[in-house]
Amino acid sequence: MSAQLVPLHEPLKQLLGRNLCAVVAYGSMTRLEDAAPVSELNLAILVRERLPPELRGRIADLLGPNVSTLVIDIETFRQMARAGEYLAHEA
Repeated sequence: MSAQLVPLHEPLKQLLGRNLCAVVAYGSMTRLEDAAPVSELNLAILVRERLPPELRGRIADLLGPNVSTLVIDIETFRQMARAGEYLAHEA
């Protein structure tokens, strides 16, 4: 895991505990040739069980305004992969 992402992973681990499966960075910030100072960091947060809206809000507050999150449970992610959804194959 990149040392730069560890500060984001640890608070998520504390908040979600064993429900947290993975944190995947994607988008322009993950590609040096595409990254721009105004880009936000995109994170896919994979969880074992679907999160209630208030917990999703706490995640957004925790990570701040420069981080865009997609919180998805494993079963939905698997369904997306079986259906050929682009994100599921890129993450």
